[in-house]
Amino acid sequence: MSCLGERQRALSVIVPAFNEQDRIGPALDSIVAHLDSGALDALVGDSWQIIVVDDGSADGTCALVEAHAQRRAGIELIRFDSNRGKGAAVRAGMLAATGAYRLFTDADQSAPIEDAARLLVPLVQGEADVACGSRRDPSRPPDVPQPTGRRLAASLWTALARLLVVRGVRDTQCGFKCLTAEATETVFRRLSADGPTFDVEMLALCGLENLRVAEVGVTWRHHPESRIRYDLARSLDVFVELWRIRRRLRLRRRVTLRSG
Repeated sequence: MSCLGERQRALSVIVPAFNEQDRIGPALDSIVAHLDSGALDALVGDSWQIIVVDDGSADGTCALVEAHAQRRAGIELIRFDSNRGKGAAVRAGMLAATGAYRLFTDADQSAPIEDAARLLVPLVQGEADVACGSRRDPSRPPDVPQPTGRRLAASLWTALARLLVVRGVRDTQCGFKCLTAEATETVFRRLSADGPTFDVEMLALCGLENLRVAEVGVTWRHHPESRIRYDLARSLDVFVELWRIRRRLRLRRRVTLRSG
């Protein structure tokens, strides 16, 4: 498989990273291996790029990415001088990407790159503009489930998001989503949330722009070293952040997503 070149059928993979020196190497290896395998050629051709956005890491994350980039064309690094938040990192990567389809995925690969085709199919077939991975598909139970407390907190975040801002998807927070280039430019240039609630603002903007959103079940493997903190105090912060999104977008009522 070649690096990015064929604009109409190319895939960009964006990986936000913060102090990920223990996981970014294996993540890049698995992503490159899957892209090189030809598994996605029928959907997006054999052109790709990977953009790692380092969110102000203080460890060896950047050095590892640079070493991978020297060995393999198509891997790029965007580096922040300070920690800005996952939303800021994903936004920078998505807008710097040049692929016709742009997928963001976590460095821990909780949702594995092998499920990328599940998100790409509705986009390539013209059935949707945005595809969201979901951990709430009963036909695809988690390979490694989250601990009960973390699962309940995550469910509370999703419930708050659906109550205050957007409805039409069961899982707003899964860090595995793919957009067409056009949808990316439309949504991410308006996106302002820098923290973990950026997914909610992204989906609300999709609804306001009348984009078609498909929710697709994906495999999920919990990693105990996750960088996102789920607890009561953080849930209160999320509640405030969701209200700010609602006010910033001047929402009088929840946005209802158009299904793809």
